[in-house]
Amino acid sequence: GEVQRSKETLLTTLDVGHERLVNIEVKAADGSMTGRYYLTVRRPSCPEEKRFFDGEEKVCTDICNEGFYGSHATGRCARCLEAHCA
Repeated sequence: GEVQRSKETLLTTLDVGHERLVNIEVKAADGSMTGRYYLTVRRPSCPEEKRFFDGEEKVCTDICNEGFYGSHATGRCARCLEAHCA
């Protein structure tokens, strides 16, 4: 039979303290109508006393694990690209 709807999935990351505007367009199966939805998605910052997000542990922290450093640009613990950076 005819398919009335199809699922679409988008997975993405959003750094702490940032926001993203998501635009969703929905069209009728016969193309006669189109609807648009606009969503602002915000992820809160980590608190000042634990200002870096540890992506492996999924928690805010004040000290990043060995081999990582606290990136002020992203608010995340970032992997060191050079030896002894952290």
